[in-house]
Amino acid sequence: MSKETCPNCGNVVDDEGDFCSECGAKLNAKSEFLNKIDEKISLSSLILSFIVVGVFLFIGSLFWSIFSASGLIGFSTQTLLTLLFAVFFGGMFLGYVSCVNKSYVVPNFIVYLSAMIAAILCLVGGVFTVLSALTTSLASLFSSSPATSAYGSASTYSSSVSGGGNTNIASSLISNFIIDILIFVLLIPCASYLGVYVGYWIKNNL
Repeated sequence: MSKETCPNCGNVVDDEGDFCSECGAKLNAKSEFLNKIDEKISLSSLILSFIVVGVFLFIGSLFWSIFSASGLIGFSTQTLLTLLFAVFFGGMFLGYVSCVNKSYVVPNFIVYLSAMIAAILCLVGGVFTVLSALTTSLASLFSSSPATSAYGSASTYSSSVSGGGNTNIASSLISNFIIDILIFVLLIPCASYLGVYVGYWIKNNL
């Protein structure tokens, strides 16, 4: 029989009930919401769903590149559609494997989306770290070059002449990037939930 230490009084009690037999405090420190999620999540299924995401990232990139090559969609749209494509099918796999009934859909969706966000943040953080290191290295390299000082006045003049056009292009690119990020933030949760629900529906209706 396993033992558990009460977080309130420190008494060691049998791990049979939810409350301490000495002081009556709740033994499990987790909230009921987290307990319900833990009961309905399979870690192995979650890991396999990310493998499915990786497979469909490859398939989706090939599929949507056909439309991009023909000029029907741009690069940012292709990237977004590829990610949504992969997230949907990864969620569908998770819903099909893990969702025994409808009450399993939301917990699996929450954990799947949270893991997806964590993976994306880690990827973005890694890319940002590498790019910032490369930028710093290149900046220090060119700042020590004699050609930079010799032609500094000419480069300053040319940059002042073309500065207005470059500013407009840069602001346009930044605004488009922000719009793409907002669309991405809104659609990824929708694709995740829809995928998990469709997987559950297929499992229980087909």
